[in-house]
Amino acid sequence: MIGFREYLTGSFQIINGNIVVSILELYTIQGSDDMYLGKEELSIVDGENLSRVFVLRNKNTELHTIMPPLSSSLGMIYYRVD
Repeated sequence: MIGFREYLTGSFQIINGNIVVSILELYTIQGSDDMYLGKEELSIVDGENLSRVFVLRNKNTELHTIMPPLSSSLGMIYYRVD
């Protein structure tokens, strides 16, 4: 592992086939040009009602973020590693 872009704590629910994550604490890279940092170097994000929505694809080996319709980003894909 070379570092983190972000990490979070929270809980999840499966709603209409999507995985909805309710975020309690979100730590991320803020104000840095680095791609990855050590966990202790990330900054906590202030905010209320933070959440993320994911969908499982490819026989449950990929977790895809669901982006808003007008988003300029393709989102993130997390791959399961055995």
